[in-house]
Amino acid sequence: KTGGLKAPSLKPVAGTLREAKLRAEALLNEFFSIFGDGPPRPIFCKRTDHAPDLNALIAWQARVLQAASREDLPTYDPAAIDDDSLQSLVQQSYFTTGPLNARELLNRWGVHLIIEPHLPHTYLDGAAFLSPHGRPVVGLTLRHDRLDNFWFTLLHEVAHVRLHLERDGVAFFDDTEHLGADAGSPQEREANDFAREVLIPNRSWEKVEPLLGRAPSERLVEEVADQLRLSPAIV
Repeated sequence: KTGGLKAPSLKPVAGTLREAKLRAEALLNEFFSIFGDGPPRPIFCKRTDHAPDLNALIAWQARVLQAASREDLPTYDPAAIDDDSLQSLVQQSYFTTGPLNARELLNRWGVHLIIEPHLPHTYLDGAAFLSPHGRPVVGLTLRHDRLDNFWFTLLHEVAHVRLHLERDGVAFFDDTEHLGADAGSPQEREANDFAREVLIPNRSWEKVEPLLGRAPSERLVEEVADQLRLSPAIV
């Protein structure tokens, strides 16, 4: 499980249900005001089974941006996400507090990491986009609350931050359970390759793959994880 990361709680609406219905338009305008002139243009990874509900994705994104707006982070510096920093990020997976450590590192770089449960018909694991103030936002749903999914999804979204968020008005919404060889857009394939290489570099994988292929076992996976200083879930 993902080590203590929790979603922010929703604030209740004051008054009766009837009053809330009468104020519905004002409440919706207030809720979506976080977008300013309009929500970013989304880019979706290719799916083979379900089409996501665009309105639900926008509502989820609004909630994530609201949570990010309450955080006071340093100015984002793209140079902070260099190869050494990424290696340090992945090695946090070795610790039981790894997900919390990862959020602390990202915040230090000026990147928001927000946990917000997925909405029905979004089929969403993670997303990456810019806040109105220009800071990158990584949103995770923990829809599949497993460490292997957490770390891959996190690094997939960090790849979008590093490689693809140079243009404002673009948002990536990802179902990482369905990102195979045919991942859809070139950006999604690039983010897949980036995440795999950062999690376990090819030069390291080539050394341990023959051992795992000959006699895979829980003990051997744990030994390889100790050698690479990673979570066994990643191996």
